[in-house]
Amino acid sequence: MKKIKTICIIGTGYAAYNHYQSFKNLINGQIYILTRKKKGNKNLKKFKSKRVRIIENLNNMPKIIDAYVVASHWLKNDFYFNFFKNEKKPI
Repeated sequence: MKKIKTICIIGTGYAAYNHYQSFKNLINGQIYILTRKKKGNKNLKKFKSKRVRIIENLNNMPKIIDAYVVASHWLKNDFYFNFFKNEKKPI
């Protein structure tokens, strides 16, 4: 199995922040935080770090991501399942 160096956390809520806290100590690479909207999102302030990149919209995700963490609202689970159903990387 390939070592995970770059991760993308989808969501900016409480669960996403807890995952971020864990991963910032576990991996040395870049951490991407995916959000639907940057403007007016008060939760993004918690993710400030040199290793964190905030991206907006699923289509803007870079190809270098090694794994994904879906920590969004449960009503969005079907949407993310359909988006990632053919993905070979860990989710």
